[in-house]
Amino acid sequence: MPEHFDSLEEAAEFWDTHSTADYEEHMKEAHFDVGLKWVVEELRVAYDVVREVRRIARQQGLSTEAPINLWLQEKICEQQRLSERKHKQAARKHAAARKPARSRNGAARSAKA
Repeated sequence: MPEHFDSLEEAAEFWDTHSTADYEEHMKEAHFDVGLKWVVEELRVAYDVVREVRRIARQQGLSTEAPINLWLQEKICEQQRLSERKHKQAARKHAAARKPARSRNGAARSAKA
């Protein structure tokens, strides 16, 4: 095993072609806590949708859950952006409605005019 690697790419190439099982004597024991929070929820999904997701996941070497979670996260972000945009537009509309109308010379027109 090399003493050090000059780049992450070099390390990745090495470990792509070597097994850590061959270097157990170089391994050090590590202790750490992981705070993963998962909720398992049963959802009904149409069979043809699940079949297609499984096919896509298999092609990418992923579990069925991986693309589903990724796609749901992407959709949530997209919806949040849309909601924020609508909120900003509504706020601008509200602010514009509260401003008094102005004449060409910039003077405020009265409501009776």
